[in-house]
Amino acid sequence: MILLIDVGNSIITIGLHNGENIEKTFTIETKKIKTKDEFALFLISILNLNNIDKTAIEGASIASVVPSINNALTESLQGYFNIKPIIIEPGIKMGIKLKVDNPKEVGADLIADALAGHIKYKKNLLIINCGTATKYSVITETGEFIGVAIAPGFQIGSEGLFQKTAQLPDVGLKMPKNPIGKNSVDSIASGLFYSYACSIKSYIALIKETYGNDLIVILTGGISRYFDEYLKKEIHYADINLTLEGLKIIYDKNRNETT
Repeated sequence: MILLIDVGNSIITIGLHNGENIEKTFTIETKKIKTKDEFALFLISILNLNNIDKTAIEGASIASVVPSINNALTESLQGYFNIKPIIIEPGIKMGIKLKVDNPKEVGADLIADALAGHIKYKKNLLIINCGTATKYSVITETGEFIGVAIAPGFQIGSEGLFQKTAQLPDVGLKMPKNPIGKNSVDSIASGLFYSYACSIKSYIALIKETYGNDLIVILTGGISRYFDEYLKKEIHYADINLTLEGLKIIYDKNRNETT
């Protein structure tokens, strides 16, 4: 089995790939991992709960947008699993061309998304990754990553509203019953949900106006499942594991470099 590890600013998502597909996924808050031992404890506990022996783990691939945690993950995998992980960073084989001013600035998760999207769909793509930030990436059918827009994500809006107001409660991610609420909780839930979802709708239209209506729109990322139904007319595919699938492709392209 191969560990696929997507380190976001808020959540670490871990996938277990059995050689055919992603068998299971797990998440943990990024802030809970500070040392190699903490990560090993979490990972071994999860494997034990699922009756998976840690010796079944043959390799690992990591996309991280939190550099401060990379050493802990690497040392944990090397020390407890005897695995040298593949990390998406300059110098690895990717399979896409980064047509931007500074390729080193492109997030590892966006590279994984772009590669998996290109391999799976082979079309001009708009990939929307909904996480701590909302990221809109455009990739051509020839595998050129031509740019990205980055906006605050749903969680940032929710936390900002709670922290900057004196009387409004923190409702988190709550599905609204109507666009307009009749009490504080429903009002906040409606405002947060629809302002976020409608901004995605509008941005899709703007990007298509600029880059072409033939763009295939892919929705992915940790919170995308809350919005895929509302956005079903604007998107072509809801593909929540796209980043993890990209990590597996990158692992396969670079696995011989770690042996």
